[in-house]
Amino acid sequence: MSSPHTEDKTLWYYNPEARFWTTTAQASDTIFKFHQSLVPEHSSTKLTELPSVAAELQVSRVFIKDESTRMGLPAFKVLGASWGVFHTLCQRWGLDMNTTTIDVLRKHAAEDKAGPIELIAATAGNHGRAVARMANILNIHSRIYVPEATTQRSCDYIASEGAEVIVVPGSYEAAVEVAKVAVQKAGSKAIHIQDVAWDGYESIPMHIVDGYSTLFREIDEQLAQANSPSASLVAIPVGCGVLGHAGVRHYRSSERNDPPPHILTVEPDNAACLLHSLKSNTLLSIDTGRNIMPGMTGGQVSFLSWPDLQHGVDAAITVNDANVDKAVHDLAALGVSSGPCGASTLAALRTLRSSAGPMKYQGLDIGKDSVIVLVSTEGNFTYLGEGK
Repeated sequence: MSSPHTEDKTLWYYNPEARFWTTTAQASDTIFKFHQSLVPEHSSTKLTELPSVAAELQVSRVFIKDESTRMGLPAFKVLGASWGVFHTLCQRWGLDMNTTTIDVLRKHAAEDKAGPIELIAATAGNHGRAVARMANILNIHSRIYVPEATTQRSCDYIASEGAEVIVVPGSYEAAVEVAKVAVQKAGSKAIHIQDVAWDGYESIPMHIVDGYSTLFREIDEQLAQANSPSASLVAIPVGCGVLGHAGVRHYRSSERNDPPPHILTVEPDNAACLLHSLKSNTLLSIDTGRNIMPGMTGGQVSFLSWPDLQHGVDAAITVNDANVDKAVHDLAALGVSSGPCGASTLAALRTLRSSAGPMKYQGLDIGKDSVIVLVSTEGNFTYLGEGK
């Protein structure tokens, strides 16, 4: 593991009007019920309260949504991948999504007229493993393309799900391009399950976004169970913007009755494609640098996610490796397994809190009565060399 860089290049964006923008989002009941049906693979992940962090941040309550054990995998990605695969296969075979079971999908997969089908994806790690897990559940083949910077440990985890793992020279974007070609060559038996969109490939990425709605619905229910008011601020890590998009669709829904929370997106200081785009008011492609948050290191936000992010994200901030590394270890000491991408949200709130005087929290409506939710998207297993 390389030494975290310490230079402070924190960037900040704030648009107070975005907090009150609304959108019409798809009702998540069908998706939520689907995830609940994946028994024993599915159960709600923990929403853990962190009183010591609340005291540090000088707010009422702080919770962290711990995605380190989602359906037996160490990251949230399987929520989107599972729904994306399920929705796509139901459409392929003309099945009713409200009544179809995994067993029914297995039967159709075995009898598909195109022959043995396979799922293909490119990944920086967690999305590919999630796609491979769904293929494994359905007894079908999966082929996962990874950029050359992907660690051997991550490749081994993907392969452990039964996937064929292919390393591609170059970046994540290069791996996506190679996966596109592979799907074209394989013909109708191959299904591309990708979490970023491009012109002509928009439906499946949108289903993946919708799949992440379960995470935010769980947060609402778990806050109520904890006798807590609704969130004042939700901090979400951003790479290509897909999870942030799901957060915007949930918290900015016109059907929502609770007061709208601040949505704070968090990015590495040398890979802040969303923040730069927000400040420029246009979708940008940027050059990125190496950091300890590979799942958040993308050069461009998904164009499918950009419009809702542009209108619905009211705050964005960057973090550096050193502060994120400290957050990983501090959370581990509190019993929370959170890798760098997940722990970036704690690092972000600490950065905001460190501002002095009237600039504390950079003008956000955050104070002693506030409830903050940190979304931790991954466990620390790979980063700290433990477990899974």
